Amino acid sequence: MHAHEKSMTKFFKFVYTMIILLFVFFVAIEAYDQNCTSDCSSSPCLPYEKPECLKGECLCMYTN
Repeated sequence: MHAHEKSMTKFFKFVYTMIILLFVFFVAIEAYDQNCTSDCSSSPCLPYEKPECLKGECLCMYTN
């Protein structure tokens, strides 16, 4: 491989890495950006927890 090809390979690896990291970052933001008004039925909670809207956030509350 020539020096030019190596630098191109490094550049494209960097670009692909940045695209993947940005994608993961935006997915994480979307997952935590779950404001509620009253319906939290789609929130993932454990079987013994109940999703409730508290201060604009869906939280899993422990139930007996």
